[in-house]
Amino acid sequence: RERDGRLWVIGGGTTLEGARALGRRLAGAATSAGSVAGVPVRAAVGIAVSPDDGTDAASLVAHADEGVFAARAAGVELA
Repeated sequence: RERDGRLWVIGGGTTLEGARALGRRLAGAATSAGSVAGVPVRAAVGIAVSPDDGTDAASLVAHADEGVFAARAAGVELA
């Protein structure tokens, strides 16, 4: 957990499709949580897979961040 509302999940030995499946499950779990103070809980998930998206933490985080921003901008859970 980096800060409130921002979590990192590391899945070792996962493929791109596996990372997407995990992202969809995490977003679905957040959505099914209902609401907080009347505001629906939603999640935007960005994924990064090594070595395709980087081999160091900074590169992987940057790539996942881009996915989060793209998901939010498109109004979808996963990008």
